[in-house]
Amino acid sequence: MKISVVMVNYKTQELARGLIRQLEAMPIVTRIIVVDNSQDIPKSFADEFAKLRLIHNESNIGFGAAINQTIPSVDSEWMLVINPDVRLRPGCLEHLMSAAINCRSPLVGPRFYWDDHCQLCLPPATGEALWSHAGQACADRYALDAKLYSFYWHIRHDRFWKSTEPFYEPFLSGACILINTAWVRSMGNKLFDERFFLYFEDTDLCARAVLEGINPLCVPKAEAIHYYNQSPEPSRKKIFAMQTSGDLFLKKYYGNQAVYQPMPHIDHPAISHDCIEMGQINRPPAFEIDKNLCKSRKKVFFEVGINPLFIPFAQSCIDGYRFEFPADAWKRLSPGTYYVRARQEHSELVNLWKWTKI
Repeated sequence: MKISVVMVNYKTQELARGLIRQLEAMPIVTRIIVVDNSQDIPKSFADEFAKLRLIHNESNIGFGAAINQTIPSVDSEWMLVINPDVRLRPGCLEHLMSAAINCRSPLVGPRFYWDDHCQLCLPPATGEALWSHAGQACADRYALDAKLYSFYWHIRHDRFWKSTEPFYEPFLSGACILINTAWVRSMGNKLFDERFFLYFEDTDLCARAVLEGINPLCVPKAEAIHYYNQSPEPSRKKIFAMQTSGDLFLKKYYGNQAVYQPMPHIDHPAISHDCIEMGQINRPPAFEIDKNLCKSRKKVFFEVGINPLFIPFAQSCIDGYRFEFPADAWKRLSPGTYYVRARQEHSELVNLWKWTKI
């Protein structure tokens, strides 16, 4: 069994080069197709790699449309959609293919780490549905809903990382997903709905698969590293694109009345938990908790979030009471406000920190 790899470049030339170099060395990969949506990859780039084929677009046509462009050139039974900011751990592709064949699923994905040393486990893909959209909106406004929705995310995260065999996961991350080419052909060579210019095209793909009776699978033995948020677009533009695509997804599956207006956020005392304000910092922070605050000698979870509700969160499990933010992940982390909490399994929050990277 062989795999054709497809990816889109948008001002990520060096990240793409690093990934292509890794893929070139894998015998299971027969072809690498890169669509250049930002016109910054020179034609000589293809001379560096024997398996590479470049497709140059005169303008940015969007992620989904660019991936669809590659499908006529895919000549293998399986195709891997991957982002330039992903790095595959040893055996990842083989484990993905084995699970897809044995479990008869045309759609499988790995679990992701945030950093090169695999200290931080990234959460499952958030996905989208009307109930979860409403849950998030209510969690932003009401303390009880915040607690309950946070509890739901604990359950999802624990299941995601404690599973040892391939398991049904309704939404997979389009950052790295192995797909059966015959299934794509059955959809008229259109993998993604091109109305989603950026974001939610993978969510929509998984939603269509679920409605078709297909079980997307997460494969625990398949591991990858995803360098979070490496697109060079300004954050305001990304937020607008995400909101636009999110609204489109809800309208597609639930009609125009399904789009809720966001409610203003309230910092609930039950959530903020005497937050330690660290202010503005410009180096990887370290977090240390008082041993006396812990109720037992069980492992401590340090969790990183982009909001005070930690929906979702990245997690590091520490045998000790100190956590240092990985230097490589910090280097790639965009400026902004972040949160870290320390907690023990089945116990209350121990500490909560807030800081702003400058």
